[in-house]
Amino acid sequence: MAGHGITDEKEGAYYFLPVDFRYTDESAVKKQGVSMTDFRNMLANVQAMKSLILLDTCNSGSFAEAIASRGMTEKTAITKLSRAVGRATIVASSKNQAALEGYNGHGAFTWTILEGMKGKAADQGGKITINTLATFIEEELPKLTYQKWGYEQVPQKTLQGMDFQIGAQ
Repeated sequence: MAGHGITDEKEGAYYFLPVDFRYTDESAVKKQGVSMTDFRNMLANVQAMKSLILLDTCNSGSFAEAIASRGMTEKTAITKLSRAVGRATIVASSKNQAALEGYNGHGAFTWTILEGMKGKAADQGGKITINTLATFIEEELPKLTYQKWGYEQVPQKTLQGMDFQIGAQ
């Protein structure tokens, strides 16, 4: 997903702001935004054994933190599953950082993903995996944003389970 996101200052919770979001008062974010609870409920219905979530919004690091910090029961279940499945989240920025826009018609994070998927994130065998893509983004995004804007945008990741292939060169 790409768009606008915000970390609620009081709760530290991430909210995705849909295109029709209109700020009216402090309660607007909670009323109109897509909360972590909303995301968890939607993602719980995804039956895929391997998944990748990419989020190109400001403050998206709080989304990655919330995905990584689960209750003990949930962590135990995830540990048991992680040998066979892959769950990955890569987000554009830290929990209190902007995600920069306007790089060749895209957000800088999205541009970096596209370049990685075109083959720049491939390993020596030509495979693009979750780990090679995450490493490529971690290395390239801060350099790209610093060169263009003098600001290092630092992506965040949560990789669970086994690495899996998502493309080839």
